[in-house]
Amino acid sequence: MTSGICPLCLRNENLQNSHIIPNAVFRKVKHKQGSGQLIHIDDSHDTYIKHSQDSWSEYLLCASCEQIISAYERYGIGLLRSGVTRKSGARTRHIELGSHEFARFKLFLTSILWRAAMSRQPQFAKVQLPVDLAEKARLSILNARALRPLMLGRKLWRLTDTKGSHDSGFSDESLTSLIVSPIPRLHDKRAFYTMLFVFEGYLFEFFVKSVPFREANSLGVHRDAPTLFVPYRCIFSVPELVQIMVAGYGKHDRGMVSLKKKRDLESSDVSRFDIFTRAHRASVFLYFWLGFDTITSLVSLPVSTCHSIGATSGLSSTRRCDSSSR
Repeated sequence: MTSGICPLCLRNENLQNSHIIPNAVFRKVKHKQGSGQLIHIDDSHDTYIKHSQDSWSEYLLCASCEQIISAYERYGIGLLRSGVTRKSGARTRHIELGSHEFARFKLFLTSILWRAAMSRQPQFAKVQLPVDLAEKARLSILNARALRPLMLGRKLWRLTDTKGSHDSGFSDESLTSLIVSPIPRLHDKRAFYTMLFVFEGYLFEFFVKSVPFREANSLGVHRDAPTLFVPYRCIFSVPELVQIMVAGYGKHDRGMVSLKKKRDLESSDVSRFDIFTRAHRASVFLYFWLGFDTITSLVSLPVSTCHSIGATSGLSSTRRCDSSSR
């Protein structure tokens, strides 16, 4: 048993093995994998693609505070998994999250961001909150009182591959098995920054302050409404995610693969996903279930055409996402 100061209630207690991203997310991915193991890829130059059972947990919260967090997680994960795909107009596809309770869902999301900021795990080293905001978030979580609407703004997208199907690309179901550690994103010449999280098939963007005024009415902004409308967004329109996949391809290309089962990453499988360019400079981690029975190619982009991806807002003309999914 490990004892220490619980950062939520500030009492000296026996600390529990706490998950930053809900353990239900990892359990679902491990169940799909079958072996109970995940495939770990990071962008360090000297580490191998390998199996892992790590679910990014640490001794952080006391038992009482774990119960508080668990209640938020049950509601939040349940809401995310209840989404129904709809289509409005000629091209716009989106997810509808019904029975949405603004305060409860904001508490769920706030608890994830706050735990990541409190964590000592290397996967969350990039997550930082101003001291005053971290304290307001702590009190909000502890007292079950959501922060005021403009504080810690949030946007959500449901990830998709516009060319994806059972025969080519990512299926929407396979993308629910993608878990990415937080990625910082700088905006407007470093005037402000946001944090990107990926789990359960969704891309979450947390604004350390509030959502900018020019984006306040855009689809996907978390707002107080009985139904939350979440737009689809092509995974290849998110440069940070493209650059993570780049690292995986580069390591495979250099033979930096250490998996116990040959079938997990056979060369015939890997040749189907020509992923591409330079690895992301930030320390980001990718856990992805390589379900090659349903995913036959991650992208068909030739390696030689991709050296400027990191400097563009999308991909090159050889692999674009449909505007309806942005």
